[in-house]
Parts: sequence; C-alpha cells; structure tokens
Amino acid sequence: MDSIVVNIGSVDSKRYLRVIISLEVKNSEIEGTIKANKVVFRDKLVSFLSSKELSEMSDRANHKGLRVEIRDLLNSDLLGIDDAISQVYFSDFIIQ
Repeated sequence: MDSIVVNIGSVDSKRYLRVIISLEVKNSEIEGTIKANKVVFRDKLVSFLSSKELSEMSDRANHKGLRVEIRDLLNSDLLGIDDAISQVYFSDFIIQ
C-alpha cells in the first residue's frame, strides 16, 4: 500500500498519522484481488485509522492490536475469507 495520512481523532485535529501498511496474503489470487481493488482497501484503511484516538495510536504496545484489527477488518469486510490476509506490517508509523 502507498503511504496513508489521516487526522487522528477529530477532523480539525492538528495531529496526524502517516503509515505505510504491507499485507502478507495467503496466495497470489488474493494479492490480485487486493491490487485490483486498491482504492476500496485504501478507503477502508483511511476510515478505520481516522476513527482511532491518539491514545490508541501512540502507545507501541497497541500496535499489535491495530495490526490484528486491520487484518480482521479487511478479511471479513472486503475479502470474506477469515485467513486471506495472515499478517499486517507497518513499514512507517509516524505520528506528528
């Protein structure tokens, strides 16, 4: 995924998150589905991340939980397969 930038908390917040997310998928068919629907996946990620509060994002201990939430959200809501995405990785995670 390309870099995603969202306001944290409310729309008028001066705090933001910049994140790059990589997904480990079950097979090349799932990878193709994700690439073909990249806009839909980005939209789901932007909506999810912008709904989070600063306290949920800033604590590194919560990053594992965020990865699980993202994996489960994409698997259930967009792919309809519980184990299509096996891992979510943050290659950048910057809060400003």
